[in-house]
Amino acid sequence: MELQGFQYVIYKPIAMINPANVSSLEFLDLMKRIDIYSELRKEKLKKTNG
Repeated sequence: MELQGFQYVIYKPIAMINPANVSSLEFLDLMKRIDIYSELRKEKLKKTNG
């Protein structure tokens, strides 16, 4: 999709959000964001944790 000269990719949801899974999906999203914005990458985390 293109909007004002910018290209956007829109993905369809993997799972439907409902009251039974909303907390789990929010937690998974949080873990994804922490991984993306973490200052230490996976290789460095492995070295610091032994």
